[in-house]
Amino acid sequence: MTHTSQSRGAASAPRQAHRRRPRQHSRVSRRRRLVGLVRLTVLLLVVAVVIWAGARVAHATDRSEHLQGVVHVVQAGDTVWSVVVAQYGGARHDVRQLVDQVEQVNELHGRSIVPGERLRLPYVE
Repeated sequence: MTHTSQSRGAASAPRQAHRRRPRQHSRVSRRRRLVGLVRLTVLLLVVAVVIWAGARVAHATDRSEHLQGVVHVVQAGDTVWSVVVAQYGGARHDVRQLVDQVEQVNELHGRSIVPGERLRLPYVE
């Protein structure tokens, strides 16, 4: 019987050691997972910044024709207001200021536009 009690004691010692290891292992694995998650987050953030910066650079230009704006050929039924709204969109800009700017650039001074006339539409950010 002493032999079985010794064997049980010997068998229970490795079980206890085995039970302790998962706790230490789980702490280490949690820490590793956390470090991995932080690294992944930083990597994704860096990738997002690089993509954003690349898009900004890709849309940047120093070509003078782009900065001068575009030319619009007036169609029947066009007004300066409708051309400005179609070209610049009404949500991002004050249409009244843009209409004034287009009239000044084209020296319209309140006169009507006619079909076939070429309007210079200035560059607006």
